[in-house]
Amino acid sequence: VGPAGVRGVGYVSRRVSFGRDRLPSGPGDGAECSGVSREATGGTPAVLHSPWAAQRAEKGVGLKVDPVLGHLLGDLRAGRFRPRAVRRFVREGVRHAIDLAWSLRSLRRSFFVASAIMAAVLVFVGATLSAAFPGGLRPATWIAEGLLFVAVFALTLLQLGLVRAETSREAYERFTFPNVLTLLRLLVVPYLVEALRGVVAGADETAARAVFGLLLVASVTDALDGMLSRLLRQQSDFGRIYDPVVDAVFHSALAVALWSGGAVSHAYLVLVLLRYLLPPVAGSFLYLAGAPFQVKSTFMGKLSSLVLSVFECALAAAFAFSSPTLMTVATAWLEPASVVVAAGTVLFFLGRGVRLIRRAPRKHP
Repeated sequence: VGPAGVRGVGYVSRRVSFGRDRLPSGPGDGAECSGVSREATGGTPAVLHSPWAAQRAEKGVGLKVDPVLGHLLGDLRAGRFRPRAVRRFVREGVRHAIDLAWSLRSLRRSFFVASAIMAAVLVFVGATLSAAFPGGLRPATWIAEGLLFVAVFALTLLQLGLVRAETSREAYERFTFPNVLTLLRLLVVPYLVEALRGVVAGADETAARAVFGLLLVASVTDALDGMLSRLLRQQSDFGRIYDPVVDAVFHSALAVALWSGGAVSHAYLVLVLLRYLLPPVAGSFLYLAGAPFQVKSTFMGKLSSLVLSVFECALAAAFAFSSPTLMTVATAWLEPASVVVAAGTVLFFLGRGVRLIRRAPRKHP
């Protein structure tokens, strides 16, 4: 271990023991780390080489980071984000994630079972939509669905270490049901995009009602997954991080589908994309810079997702039941409300980002 980070992370990460350990990083300081034991890091804590990390260390605030990931981030910053440093960060980070997932045998097997169930559900949904539409779903939609499933499966397998309790930081033995709902909401996106475009183009009422039912169920799961995780006491870092990511993909894809069919305005498309793409892009820069921020739900984020879901369901219902009243409510009231709330959410996130930047410690000569 050197000042720039871990040089032999490929060997270190193979000695992973998942659990909770508190690694002292100096007098009066500590770093609560999950996923790697003291043995895995040789007793050396993760040090995030950034002004924010130094400021927090001076105040005695512990940094909740994975020690190996912390060293990799320090090495990436020391390499000034050059291509070679980025390649090393990705390579060793993926290797560490694989080792960690492989050590969680019970959780891994449970995820395999959950994946098989999700695949069966997706086949049923696809078959139902194909039967509802006269020409069925296009082959491109099935291919897109298959590719998305493979990508989500691989990415989730690499992130099994996040399926852990938020308080105790200990891994669950089973892949929790709320997380299954979150992933299913993401996996039905290709079906919904194709089906919504067909409905807007003038599909019959049977197809429109099938699409409305699927969209309604998918929108309900957005609230149901969080509610169930709290009710069953299965809150996890995985759900906390993935839920806003899934919301971003879900609503952004639907906005593009509705816009391409001429059902929504340009302002709706632009502001929805800004609302969901701005936070992850800005968050990635803050994360790599070591800023003290956390991925979590906010009131404005929940409000905007709720308003957008109500508008999308109302518009689909208007097509499904051939209701001029619902169409008027959706286009004259709910769409403008969605635009206003999305714009307010963008301004809210921009304000939070500015406050974080202003709180950054200044470098003294």
